[in-house]
Amino acid sequence: MNTKDITNSELFDNLLDIKFEDYYLDFHNDFNLISIKYLIMDNCLELNLINIINSNNKINIVFEEIQDVKINILNDNDLTINNFYRGKYENDGNLFEDYLNKKCFYIEFENDGEIILLASKVLIKKANKD
Repeated sequence: MNTKDITNSELFDNLLDIKFEDYYLDFHNDFNLISIKYLIMDNCLELNLINIINSNNKINIVFEEIQDVKINILNDNDLTINNFYRGKYENDGNLFEDYLNKKCFYIEFENDGEIILLASKVLIKKANKD
């Protein structure tokens, strides 16, 4: 169905290169972030990525039932993802692998931008054609 669930990926595993269907997605070298959507009614954050070689190849990373979202992205043309992983969540000086049935994900961009959030589910989806 053109979807891959990465919610339970190994802690600190590199999620920049993902096997998707019968090929690999390289989020660092082959894709750029083109938009971020917050879907209020669904409480989802959606990152929309476009392939830098083939603009018809678009991927969405969807974070469902999000909480404690931190977004720091500079107004910059280079929205290349440098790092993407599931990590531990810190609350009151304590580290948690799971917090309130959610996992913590970190996305770091060129030029120091970042997104950190808790999500109950994280999906990689092939974007619908416009």
